[in-house]
Amino acid sequence: MLWVPAQSLRAWWVLLSLAWALVPVQVFGAANAESDVTASVRTLAENTFRTADKHKKGYLDEHALRVARRVLRGALESSLRGNLPGGQKTLDRIVSLVSQRAPKAGSDGKITLAQFVAFVAELMQDRDAILREAERKAAQERAAARKAQQRLYRAWMQQLQRQLSQDNRRKRG
Repeated sequence: MLWVPAQSLRAWWVLLSLAWALVPVQVFGAANAESDVTASVRTLAENTFRTADKHKKGYLDEHALRVARRVLRGALESSLRGNLPGGQKTLDRIVSLVSQRAPKAGSDGKITLAQFVAFVAELMQDRDAILREAERKAAQERAAARKAQQRLYRAWMQQLQRQLSQDNRRKRG
């Protein structure tokens, strides 16, 4: 039987108790993170709307919509800079979403805050889909590169073994 000091057992007991106590906190934290994403999208949309609605009319006309798109494009570019799967190509696809899509306007051609928030939420969903696709492609490329590297390594090892066996035959012969 293995003898373990009592202090060591107490330390393990404390660590396990703390880990068990933190599990529910992490689960609730994950649920709150999902609502934070929605809140951040709403905040982005509201701030962009307020920036574009300079005359405080409560709606966006054509000129204000152009300003709002410019602001959204800049916000997307600045938030996605850095280590992005797919690099500049992915960033260009995401930024082009802002130019290609148009928010659904009312019968008078004006866009309210609620319509603009729905538009931004749709853009963010499409952005997330593009990012998932780019990450999937990057993972496939990494897997293909890893397989190619393994093939090269195996070929190198086989060549090395052949050379060693030839050297051994020469020494014997």
